Amino acid sequence: MTVDINNQSLKKIEKEILSSSRVKQNKILQLLKNDKRKGSQNIYKKVKNEIFKNEKEKNRYKNLFSLERKLLSESFSYIAGVDESGRGCLAGPLVAAAVILPENAKIDGLKDSKQLNADQRELLFLTILETALSYRVEVFSNEVIDKDGLHKTNLRALKVALENLSIKPDFALIDGYALNNLPMSSLRVIKGDFVSGSIAAASIVAKVHRDRIMKTLHKKFPEYGFISHKGYGSKKHLEALSIHGTTSIHRKSFTIVKEIHETKP
Repeated sequence: MTVDINNQSLKKIEKEILSSSRVKQNKILQLLKNDKRKGSQNIYKKVKNEIFKNEKEKNRYKNLFSLERKLLSESFSYIAGVDESGRGCLAGPLVAAAVILPENAKIDGLKDSKQLNADQRELLFLTILETALSYRVEVFSNEVIDKDGLHKTNLRALKVALENLSIKPDFALIDGYALNNLPMSSLRVIKGDFVSGSIAAASIVAKVHRDRIMKTLHKKFPEYGFISHKGYGSKKHLEALSIHGTTSIHRKSFTIVKEIHETKP
């Protein structure tokens, strides 16, 4: 294999390296390393760094599905990840999502929803829905939370999302909680959205779905700023509560909301 770096632009060389096989990459990099021209040295360092980042991301993504690979090797066919969004909010619903991804699913950039910005989540949300074998979103209102309690509602939301998938999973990976009386095997996974691709996908679906709901509610209650804090107890939200009181979407069983509601209904 002959590689000529003297008769090609540095930009073309850079592009060729990144799109080449590992063997060809190493060949070109060695030539650049031995070429003492400043431009060649700059490209060498830049491309080495890019290759390192790409390899690191590949390994991260591979590790993200280690639980799923283990379960598939144990003859489980459909593995669902389930997560919720909005558990700690003072206003708005709790949203749970369950997702079954195909084996060897490739979703570039997939990670815990909290590590992504809003635009990244929106793009991944669409990719996940297109890629998933099955997904389900369940929404439980603040009235249900106030009536049944947060913990009970949270567990119910996760359970219902799993049970209502169009494809019935034979194993469920659950972020942070153990669920009883499920019609499938399951595993509680601590910080699951960091260590399971299926849970990470579910966390993004739940988060984006809930954020869209809160954007709509912002139009109804613009003075509370739901479009920015999504119902969490931010300084802006607490200030709005102290000025305007509570709304029909606030969780009045939560201590801080209850106190404000009783003094400024």
